Amino acid sequence: HTGDFKVDFTPVFGTPIDLQRIGEIGKKGVLALLCDSTNIERPGYTMSERTVGKTFDNIFADYSRSRIIVATFASNVDRVQQIVNSAVKYKRKVVIEGRSMINVVTTAADIGYINIPDNTLIDIEQMKNYTDDQIVMIMTGSQGESMAALSRIAASIHKKVSIKPGDVVILSSNPIPGNEKAVSKVINELSMKGAKVIYQDTHVSGHACQEEVKLIYSLIKPQYAVPVHGEYRHLIRHAEIAEMMGIPKDNI
Repeated sequence: HTGDFKVDFTPVFGTPIDLQRIGEIGKKGVLALLCDSTNIERPGYTMSERTVGKTFDNIFADYSRSRIIVATFASNVDRVQQIVNSAVKYKRKVVIEGRSMINVVTTAADIGYINIPDNTLIDIEQMKNYTDDQIVMIMTGSQGESMAALSRIAASIHKKVSIKPGDVVILSSNPIPGNEKAVSKVINELSMKGAKVIYQDTHVSGHACQEEVKLIYSLIKPQYAVPVHGEYRHLIRHAEIAEMMGIPKDNI
């Protein structure tokens, strides 16, 4: 089972994917491969996570006088690390908001999986002691979830944070299929309150595109293919690619 995966040779954390080891597993014989289908409709390869860091640096430089709010997946610790890196570079304090974001960042910091310099994190209650150009908030809500931090802020029901003209909000994710309307609603609500919402080129996927999936099939050489994740259309496209890679149609 691949889980969510991509072939990233320049990851922010850890070592690159070990294709040699995957090939060794394939040589031993694999009955079935359950493989991620989320990006199966996209040709080519997914870009490295590391490329997003440059985008954050550029945005922080361009909006040096604004309060910056970044919404992303709490589980994407690599992404959070890059936001923190830009915050430190541009001398901003970091506020973590949203229950899952707080839990993940706290745990990741405790086990050394994320590096946050001393005196970088501040509590949300301390924001009033700093000017807008000294603050970046990292929070949940990039998918328009109704009870996530950013959605509550956009709807003016967050108890501690309100959007004001001049704020810069970065959505560092792509809408998961089915979430497009919810994300669009949040973007519109933020824009109506005077925020600058940036959502282009602020995310690279954590899921493999077609050529990466083909690479895994060529190394694993499974007897059976079981497309997983994504919607039905993704599973159908995945089945087509598995057949292209030599898996008999009756074994998919």
